[in-house]
Amino acid sequence: MQITRWLRGAGVTLFLAAAGCVAQADVQQCVGCHGQEGGSEQPGVPVIGGMSAFYLEYALEIYQQDGRSCPRHTGPDGVAVSMCELARSLTKAQLTRSAAHYAGQRFLPPEQSTDPAKVTAGAQLHQRHCAKCHSDNGARADDDAGILAGQWRAYLQFTMEDFRSGRRQGPKPMNDKLKALRPAEVEALAHFYAAQR
Repeated sequence: MQITRWLRGAGVTLFLAAAGCVAQADVQQCVGCHGQEGGSEQPGVPVIGGMSAFYLEYALEIYQQDGRSCPRHTGPDGVAVSMCELARSLTKAQLTRSAAHYAGQRFLPPEQSTDPAKVTAGAQLHQRHCAKCHSDNGARADDDAGILAGQWRAYLQFTMEDFRSGRRQGPKPMNDKLKALRPAEVEALAHFYAAQR
């Protein structure tokens, strides 16, 4: 009886270890830029640990379809890779497991500087234009809109510029609001979100 119980327990342990190995293998292509836990050290690469699995999987699917600009980043091995090329190399199962892996991590905001005056101006803009969808100052993963609070400021700014230019499509109300903002207001929003913890 004890041996049966031990074998059953060992089988569960081996299954979980195997599942963990599969997830580790799936994210190896992501680690160079996003790290094992999703904490990017490059200002142009978003921190993705702790974002919702739904949001991450959707983002990868859009990259597979060339539905947003495809930045090329150079990993530690010195090889430049396009996000669209990388996403297309993933099977549906790998894409789902990669999203689940990073969703299971903690969101770790990077250390960066922000301008207090721009943070204050950005807070007012957030309340006026963004708070309805990006709740808790952009800190909620479960609103499936991506975590903005504590994100890299440079990434936030060029992403908003992508929405404004049409290189990236979002919900029409958001696209319209961003297009109506002046460049200084976009910058203020980026400072506001980057300053959140």
